[in-house]
Amino acid sequence: MGGGVAKLKGTCTEIIQNRKIAFSFDFPTSYMCPKIEWLIEPNENKSIFTAVTHYKFGKLFLKFSKDKVDYILKTTEKHMKEEGESLKRILEN
Repeated sequence: MGGGVAKLKGTCTEIIQNRKIAFSFDFPTSYMCPKIEWLIEPNENKSIFTAVTHYKFGKLFLKFSKDKVDYILKTTEKHMKEEGESLKRILEN
């Protein structure tokens, strides 16, 4: 992510077969990003995959690191687009 390897520890919190996988992260990541969800929506003979990242930027973080919020969001958006394209190629082959 952002040109580097991100190693995050967490727990798979919910699995609904062919529908949803949710993860929660360990501290300190959980303080800013409590969970991510992968949603699969069957639609006729195909599926729609959506990756959702839940962020929470508290007042303290925003007070001292507001400039980092834009970087975090832009980096995440780029990462999600790249990974989505990779996953699409894998699944279509």
